Amino acid sequence: MVTKPKFQLHELAKELIEAAAIYRKGPAELEKHIESVQNPFIKDGLIFIVNGSKYDDLKIILTQREDFRYRRESHESDLLKTIKGRAALITK
Repeated sequence: MVTKPKFQLHELAKELIEAAAIYRKGPAELEKHIESVQNPFIKDGLIFIVNGSKYDDLKIILTQREDFRYRRESHESDLLKTIKGRAALITK
């Protein structure tokens, strides 16, 4: 089944460009803007920036978080495939 992607690249780029422009006004302005950010990954990254996290730490944290999310979703998908296969055997 093909589904619409959750996020469009141009929308993410627009959000990041807007956040960068607001950050130039100062961290306090960016902190106000965070409430309007819809993407949780970007929102978390902006929170780290406002809190003064270093770039290298931010990169490690967000990369690790995304890796864990990918693994969790892959595991859930594999589990559902297994359940589907077993259900087919039971109904025969």
